[in-house]
Amino acid sequence: QPVLGVFGSESASIWPGWDEVQERLREWLPQTEPFVLAGANHALQEKDPRGVAEAMVPFLAHHSMLTPV
Repeated sequence: QPVLGVFGSESASIWPGWDEVQERLREWLPQTEPFVLAGANHALQEKDPRGVAEAMVPFLAHHSMLTPV
């Protein structure tokens, strides 16, 4: 299943290890579709809920959440 990764464009500015974390996430979860939220760094859903929602809507519209029974 695809995974949406919403990341802040300014995350590396508050934590120097951020780029390494991103690299590891891409290795461990290659099915991740990244979305970089401009001007954000931490607590994205609190600081920019609209931006997070705007990233999620097309992802959820494209990837069905239904599971066969």
